[in-house]
Amino acid sequence: MWPWSKEPRANADNWVCYQGMKEALAQPEDIEDLVDAPPRRSARKRGRATPERPSRRQEIFEHAILLMREKGFVGTSVQDLADRLEFSKANFYYHIKSKEEMLYRISFETLQKKLQRIKTIVNSDLPHPQRMRAMVDCFVHLIVDHTAVISVYFEEKRHLAPVHLRRVTKLEREIFDAFADFYREGVDKGYFRDVDPAVAVLGILGMCFWMTKWYQPKGRLTAKMISDQFNAILSEGYLLAK
Repeated sequence: MWPWSKEPRANADNWVCYQGMKEALAQPEDIEDLVDAPPRRSARKRGRATPERPSRRQEIFEHAILLMREKGFVGTSVQDLADRLEFSKANFYYHIKSKEEMLYRISFETLQKKLQRIKTIVNSDLPHPQRMRAMVDCFVHLIVDHTAVISVYFEEKRHLAPVHLRRVTKLEREIFDAFADFYREGVDKGYFRDVDPAVAVLGILGMCFWMTKWYQPKGRLTAKMISDQFNAILSEGYLLAK
């Protein structure tokens, strides 16, 4: 069974996709500020406005993800990141309060954007089979485009502070429930096989997220090829009609 309960557990299975999905439903969107992100500093002393530069924060996130994938969360220091970015630790702390906060921001943003994307697909007017294909394609493309981010999330979520862990686990649950409710509705309307929605959704997600273990960016399989074949297996099965 899915390891979630009302109180999140540190060893719960992790699954997520990263922000920036451009292909799903062909509806690109800007990255929104975090709901609970700290307020920006208003201005420097000479009245000069100093808004946070999204490009700088994004650069920090991208390098942090690569370092954490190489060394793990515990093995990655702020000094390592500052050296990689060629700026001071003080510069890092201007943008990010702590290493844990950075992991939380990446995790929260990831889940929040994925929940919005899932809701967009589920609430569209497309027939259920097309919406299911869109969701599988969405997950596959995000894993292909952001393999490092997903791998780090899988491995390092346990290092989040309890309050942050509860927040991201709540979003995980919302994503899972939205997917399961969609599958249940498809069963009721005669589109999907009548199996336990939790089992069906966990099977689909497991198939997609296991890609982090075997997908090779320079390999022979493209995102489209993987998505098409996953959808063929899911919709048609693997046995040929005799």
